[in-house]
Amino acid sequence: LLEALKVITDHTDENLVLVCMHGRAMRLLLCLLLDKELSEMGDFPHQNTTLYRMSYEDGKFAVIDFNNTDHLKL
Repeated sequence: LLEALKVITDHTDENLVLVCMHGRAMRLLLCLLLDKELSEMGDFPHQNTTLYRMSYEDGKFAVIDFNNTDHLKL
């Protein structure tokens, strides 16, 4: 995860990046991005195909949209 995160943050010319992963890995990544302990990964609810939108400014990540499943509604 750390290597992938470095690749993402090093490409400052990119405005939008899509990361797709399984739920447990997503929780690990959220802990890493938001400087949380791994023991707090259960605080991030998720469903299948859920979306998290993040921003990255001044070397810090922030959650813009959390556990969004609007795309599943018909």
